[in-house]
Amino acid sequence: MAQLRRHAQEFSALKVRVVIVGPEKTAAFAAYWNKAGLDDVALNFVGIPDPEHQILNLYAQPNRLLRLGRMPMQVLIDQTGVLRWKHIGSSMADIPALEIVLGECRKVA
Repeated sequence: MAQLRRHAQEFSALKVRVVIVGPEKTAAFAAYWNKAGLDDVALNFVGIPDPEHQILNLYAQPNRLLRLGRMPMQVLIDQTGVLRWKHIGSSMADIPALEIVLGECRKVA
């Protein structure tokens, strides 16, 4: 999350809205959101609790119980709603470098 915060202006310049979907219930998600400092209005990030996993299942995010639950996933959806890029982590540490994510954003912008 710290990387996302540090590069918030770059996402904004590319007209990318960062949406973070979490599997927690609303109260737990809000506590995490506030603790991570994502409630800063200047970030223009959106957080969505998804305890029933409706959104997470829509994008086929894997759930591996033996690996602490949901694997990290990043998706890039254009302004028309078309999925342009998707990365599903094979482990909890498998998160693409932010420069890769920004590069994919630049391709769509």
